[in-house]
Amino acid sequence: MTFFTNLNRRTPIAVIAAGRLGSSLALAMDDKGYNVVAASSRRASHRYWLSSQLEGLVVVGNAQAAVNLADIIFITGPDNTIAEICSSIDWRCDQAVLHCAGALPVKSLNSSADQGATVGGFHPLQTFPTPDSSDRLEGVCFAIEADELDLQSWLQTLALNLGGSSIQISSDQRAAYHASAVMA
Repeated sequence: MTFFTNLNRRTPIAVIAAGRLGSSLALAMDDKGYNVVAASSRRASHRYWLSSQLEGLVVVGNAQAAVNLADIIFITGPDNTIAEICSSIDWRCDQAVLHCAGALPVKSLNSSADQGATVGGFHPLQTFPTPDSSDRLEGVCFAIEADELDLQSWLQTLALNLGGSSIQISSDQRAAYHASAVMA
């Protein structure tokens, strides 16, 4: 039995680079009973705001400190920072590392996969104008990419629990997916 067969709502989750998307996702997951334990943000004012929104959430400026507390990690920074953020962290083999970028292939997380972590993508087809836009996840379609079937199933359930739906996508489909999303 692998680690991923035991994923559930109590699995510890961290959100790295929690700006508008990451904060909205953290708030929505917490609202649906998921165990969001940590988040990182560079801005002290945003860390203060986010910690005031979620009781018991550890909000830090250092991504590694947040990653150390979780088994599922969402990297939600701008697309051009995801690979750099990922490569700056020491990962464990019992962690899943997910980016929330529409256009980036999952290989942008290769530095975590090289350390034994499982990688994937979880992209909500939505914009997030503010960090408290968690209500915008209702009715949203999430593009999911994960080779590990139990992680894929967990992400599909997460999408449903957030009030949305999901589609499976592969890295070679991302450019067309993202272009059509922008046009929509």
